Amino acid sequence: MGKAPRALHSRARPLLALTCAAAVLATLVVAWRQPGFAEVPPAPDDRSVWVVNDSSLLVGRINTGIAELDSAAVLRGASDVLQDPTDQGAGKVAVIDTFRHELQLLDTATVAFGARVSIPEDADVEVRGRTVAVTDRTDGRLWVGSSGAVESVDARLIPPAATLGAAPALAVSTVGTAFATAVGSNTLVSLTPGQRPVSTDMPGGPLTPLGRGADGTDRAGAVAGGAVAGVQITAVGETPVVLDSADSSLRALGRRFALPDATGAVLQQPGPAADSVVIATTAALLSVGLDDGTSERSRRAPVARWRRR
Repeated sequence: MGKAPRALHSRARPLLALTCAAAVLATLVVAWRQPGFAEVPPAPDDRSVWVVNDSSLLVGRINTGIAELDSAAVLRGASDVLQDPTDQGAGKVAVIDTFRHELQLLDTATVAFGARVSIPEDADVEVRGRTVAVTDRTDGRLWVGSSGAVESVDARLIPPAATLGAAPALAVSTVGTAFATAVGSNTLVSLTPGQRPVSTDMPGGPLTPLGRGADGTDRAGAVAGGAVAGVQITAVGETPVVLDSADSSLRALGRRFALPDATGAVLQQPGPAADSVVIATTAALLSVGLDDGTSERSRRAPVARWRRR
């Protein structure tokens, strides 16, 4: 009687071993065939700010996390620095040599200068959405290229993508589309790097000519210090918005809206898509609807320098 259970137990041992081995093998096969989860590296989030010190001829990076200057590079002369506000990765910043009229890239990872290209003597440069756009304020020539390859905007070697006319106005959207027009122009030009420019009619007819007010009388100061005072342009998402201060009008979405008062008005910087655009005047901060042109006074505020140059 005692031998039968022992014999049964002895025969069960190999069966149990085979079952365990099969389970382990099945687990290995499933694990081998399972694609698993794709490795997603953390997105870079570089919120450093680049500044210049003309007296020491240095361009440096301020680490906003510790509020300290953590690296610097030597400049050849007085310069301006342009940082793409939409690029939070460790990319490049543009440095403009205002004496030699050159644009140069600075690699933020190595803090070393790269390509150097020529720009017009009286140039307006915008960097946003990984696009760099350059206009000549004298005659309105326009170059547009990738901010990672500034050779495409070399004014000495590359023909302009378009010519807008004297006293141009330029903006680059957050996704890198360049929009441009000029004082007195009847067209609005848009283009992205590597593409042909697209021209559309200015809503409501031509902008006010240079040095002339809405009533037809001469108005001095349409261009002051190299900056266009009469015409400004910005982008709300991919919607270009043009402000003609001389006749107190706003042009957007194929329509022209009259503003109550555009004295000293300054358009907002290019930003994300919205149903309104913000304008600062000498008396108030206005939010103007892009669909119907209705103005809402947000609060009393002095004019702000929201747009560089």
